[in-house]
Amino acid sequence: MLPRGLKSFILLVVLLLISLGVYLSPLRVHVPYDLLPSVAMGPITHLVLFQFKEDASSSAVRDATARMLQLKDNCVHPTSGTPYIVSVKGGKDNSPEGLQGGITHAFVVEFSSASDRDYYVKEDPVHMAFVKSIEGLVTKAVVVDFADGIY
Repeated sequence: MLPRGLKSFILLVVLLLISLGVYLSPLRVHVPYDLLPSVAMGPITHLVLFQFKEDASSSAVRDATARMLQLKDNCVHPTSGTPYIVSVKGGKDNSPEGLQGGITHAFVVEFSSASDRDYYVKEDPVHMAFVKSIEGLVTKAVVVDFADGIY
């Protein structure tokens, strides 16, 4: 049997360790992206960055960028038959920071849901044809998607 003072000391240490564990543990549970229901994420922003080849003609680049912007009207939902891209905007880089890493053009495509974005990226025949059509013009493409406020 332990002396009373030692029991109290051990109890105090255990309580302190539990308190420290609660204090240091995150209060929010991290849920991996692929487990989040798409409706819970809300709108998706799809950021697309292109580095066009140096020898690409200005008319070919203008044509490609115009067709990128037209995806908003040309991509239609497979069940409704209506355009599903909320918005597309973009343009040529004009940053004075010098941190572009070769990127020459940027586009922001907004979708109302992750499922719309997923269809666009994986299945939409108009988008797939566009991607194929610029393969010879683009040196590098970077794509980043996010749901606002989900970190």
